[in-house]
Amino acid sequence: MYSHPIKVYQGANNPIQIVLSNQDNKPVDMTGYSVQVHLQDPISQLTVANFIVTFADITKGKGQIIIN
Repeated sequence: MYSHPIKVYQGANNPIQIVLSNQDNKPVDMTGYSVQVHLQDPISQLTVANFIVTFADITKGKGQIIIN
């Protein structure tokens, strides 16, 4: 699992693209699964928001979330 800092702007829609891949960097078929994204405060280590991924192509593991 990798954590990358993401810059989010207040008062705007921030679309975040999600691509799920296996250890060989090949797309993962997520048919029949539900994926959630949990955003954490890096200092307090508490979850501050949860989002359900909306898939554009579920067979290739490509989806997005929108942070407002």
